[in-house]
Amino acid sequence: MKKLIVSICLVLLTTLSFGQANKKQLKSSVETYMKYSKALDSDNIIEQLNPKLFNVVPKEDLKASMDMVLNVPGMDISIDDLSVLSISDIKTINKKKFAIIDYSAVTTMKLTNDEMKASANQMLAAFQQQFGESNVSFNQENNSFAVKAKKQMVAEFVKDKWTFVDYDKASPQLMELVFDEKTRQELFK
Repeated sequence: MKKLIVSICLVLLTTLSFGQANKKQLKSSVETYMKYSKALDSDNIIEQLNPKLFNVVPKEDLKASMDMVLNVPGMDISIDDLSVLSISDIKTINKKKFAIIDYSAVTTMKLTNDEMKASANQMLAAFQQQFGESNVSFNQENNSFAVKAKKQMVAEFVKDKWTFVDYDKASPQLMELVFDEKTRQELFK
């Protein structure tokens, strides 16, 4: 369960915002969320997540886990590049509004203490396994990792605002917990 919470937090570092159910407002909401994500503003990020996530992990636990990931002793994390690649047309499924957002991110993790620096090789292997060897680099001069990712998130219009949740094709369990089968099938066909 703890691994799921941490995975959700890592995935969610890049996801949400306010608006109405039209594409212009969706785009504005995504841009606002990206601003909060780049700033690592967990308070605003957590408020904009799809509330169905809190049925899986209580809001307070998710927030605490996100803060823990962002404040790992011996590691400074930053999101250096966060870009929207595309926003799908808005779909109505079961009388609810949805869209898929494709985006890219480059996350930098700088190791700042000797203990973390000593584990750089193990971390490199783990990051390469998780994100792909070609998407992870380690700069020995400044002891930092750069992780490139192309990702997707699902936007849902909930209670007069757009909310978001990341979608990881390799790990669809989160989508199964948040959205019903019909919604998933319609979103990803």
